[in-house]
Amino acid sequence: MKNESLKLTIILLFFLQLIFAQKSDIIKRLSYKIRFLNSKSIDLEKDSYPILDSISNIILKDSLNYSVESHSAMMRNALEKTKKRSELIKKELIKRGIDQSRLSSFGYGMYNRRFICTTRACDTKNERIEIKVLE
Repeated sequence: MKNESLKLTIILLFFLQLIFAQKSDIIKRLSYKIRFLNSKSIDLEKDSYPILDSISNIILKDSLNYSVESHSAMMRNALEKTKKRSELIKKELIKRGIDQSRLSSFGYGMYNRRFICTTRACDTKNERIEIKVLE
């Protein structure tokens, strides 16, 4: 009986971990679709609001904590811009019912790059919002 109980617990933990990983991946993919009016703007494109609705609906179904991270291409004032962008996204999630104690925001400027580029066109790939589960 103990062996069966242990097996069931392991299987349950495996599936919970799988669900958590899928949820985290969905939030990450959605957050990459959040766009601002232009590379210098801290105003969201109108198509980003339904994306925030979807993200908040997912987050509201759990009690985990999340970080909102903003990253930038190489440009002047990038750190300040990314701080403002991450705060804006955090405020939008709070407006949608997520408790502010569950959210933190970070602006990394151009210091946490995914792509090392020599052209502006390539460098724009570094402009992104990432919403991650804090473990």
